[in-house]
Amino acid sequence: MRRTRLQRHSLLGYLPALTLAAFLAPVLAGLVGTWLPAFGYFPALGGTGFTLAPWAELFAQPGLGESLRLTLLSGILATAAAFFLTIFFLAACHGGRLILAVRGLMAPLIAVPHAAVALGLAFLIAPSGWLVRLVSPWATGWELPPDVATVQDPNALALTLALVVKEVPFLLLMTLAALEQVRAEPDLVAPTWTAWCLEPREVEFWGSGAGTGQTRVRYRRAADAGAPGAGAGSAQGGWQRALLWP
Repeated sequence: MRRTRLQRHSLLGYLPALTLAAFLAPVLAGLVGTWLPAFGYFPALGGTGFTLAPWAELFAQPGLGESLRLTLLSGILATAAAFFLTIFFLAACHGGRLILAVRGLMAPLIAVPHAAVALGLAFLIAPSGWLVRLVSPWATGWELPPDVATVQDPNALALTLALVVKEVPFLLLMTLAALEQVRAEPDLVAPTWTAWCLEPREVEFWGSGAGTGQTRVRYRRAADAGAPGAGAGSAQGGWQRALLWP
């Protein structure tokens, strides 16, 4: 019996490595299948040797620079916008009921394919899309779609918006799941913080009502009651009470 348990424990020790291999094997296969044709080795199309000709053909494309610019611009802007929107939303709504409602809505949105989100957003913001049709021609006077590049704009802003709409629900759901696994440490204080303790020694209250006139009452700590200007009064719970008016 003991030997069987030891064998089970030894087999369980291999599970993390096997799991990692199961996840990485398809990724490595895909990388190899991409790198080999990139260097000319693609027997299905007659490429049986390694060459840099595919790279030379790529750099000869006239629109390569613009494509790289739009790719980097849309990727960086979408990532930054999705990150900051997620952080701002969690900071503003942390501990509220809205977080619980949003959590239930995020999971179905994540299941929507990226292509469906992109097509839906294109139909929504296109010059002849649903938004324009909703307010035209009775509100805008447009009989024809406006000449505005809302989809194929030169700076890929529509693409950035589509990426943000798709990625924000994913980041929200993952961040909410991570927050539940992190335990708050009340004793963890940043070394640059400074804590100030305010100890009141004298408090004055003002009050007035209809037909009662104005009332001013001052409370001073009993230890300071003998100070000059303390006045006469009664002690209550370590405080000296004095009626200032009337």
